[in-house]
Amino acid sequence: MTTSSLSLEISSLGYMDNANWISNSKENLKDILSIADEFYGFTKAAINKNKSQLITNSSGYPTPVPLKFGTSILNLFLKRSSICFLGVWININNSSTFVKHQCIYTIRSFTTLLKKSL
Repeated sequence: MTTSSLSLEISSLGYMDNANWISNSKENLKDILSIADEFYGFTKAAINKNKSQLITNSSGYPTPVPLKFGTSILNLFLKRSSICFLGVWININNSSTFVKHQCIYTIRSFTTLLKKSL
């Protein structure tokens, strides 16, 4: 009895705008990034790892923070300002000041565009 197998490769293109990885420790984050990198390799996704950002509420890390992401070592600078997560602006220090300023800026930009179109 002989067996044979067929193989077929289908080309496809996908786009992933943002990925957010949330962890309670640097070690756990390393594990998450390792799994993500395996997934990116499996799906042949082109990821710009140099656009990675790190936000933390811990002051115990030196800056930059070296973090392994696949075969790359990223030197990430801690970001202590607000970030946009799933379309919502949040601040690691639970400060609403930036969010209020962001809302004011967005409203002013929108009204300026409306005035120009009239």
